[in-house]
Amino acid sequence: MRQVVTGIIGISLLILASASLSGCVEVNVGFEPRDYTLRPSEVPPSGAECALSGLVNRRQNTDAWCWAASSQMVMEYLNNIASPQLPPLPKSLGTENGQCQLVNAIFDTDLRHREINTDLSLSCCKADRITNPHPDNNDPNVTESRNICVQNRWPDDVFNHPDYHHEFTPVPYSDFQFDRYSHHFAIERLTWQKLKDEICQNRPFIFVVQWSGGGRDTSVVGGYRELPNVGESVEVHDHLYTDDDFFVMPYWAFLGVPGDFTHDLDYVNIHR
Repeated sequence: MRQVVTGIIGISLLILASASLSGCVEVNVGFEPRDYTLRPSEVPPSGAECALSGLVNRRQNTDAWCWAASSQMVMEYLNNIASPQLPPLPKSLGTENGQCQLVNAIFDTDLRHREINTDLSLSCCKADRITNPHPDNNDPNVTESRNICVQNRWPDDVFNHPDYHHEFTPVPYSDFQFDRYSHHFAIERLTWQKLKDEICQNRPFIFVVQWSGGGRDTSVVGGYRELPNVGESVEVHDHLYTDDDFFVMPYWAFLGVPGDFTHDLDYVNIHR
């Protein structure tokens, strides 16, 4: 029987972050269909499942904003089930311009610094292909906004920002990430049991991969399945998928596929 988690108060959240000093280093890099992934319609019924209800899939609105799309998905989910005693997050988070407003907060100092002694009016929403689908490419306000805002970052930048502040504990897999986070990490890898516990305790998470061809990428896991002929599998909400809200990936592939990608970093215990 499929178990659907609808929300609890005072939760922690597990996230796996983006990397290369940032995520989305390559243009439109994401989990486009692979021979080891399944769409929901291709998944046979299973007796062991758990998924989060209300996790909204968000596309990245520029080629460099996978880190923002994944963070937005996570924070929206947490915000919707948060205790009323918690301070509210920006109301724009769940709206069409929520992603560019999030990125705007991260780059606000750079935007304001560039406006000094100029007539420019800059905003990351002018670089967003959803909120500004037909930009004037000759407009310096648009081009300068892109130059500043369309950049790779880590989910750390979002969760450390005062407007969106969340606590987290990173779990590094690679030597690079161990160097970044050697001062505190919880576990050395996300075991299948730990993954199941996170989902069924209402904690979605972001994971980071490093592509064999270069670049890194973030995606959000919102469920798990134990499938006949496939075995242990995870539901992945990816910023490039549009036809379905998620796809299903075997757990062995989640840990890394030689020649395709390596698993890079997890952030656990993310909470407000």
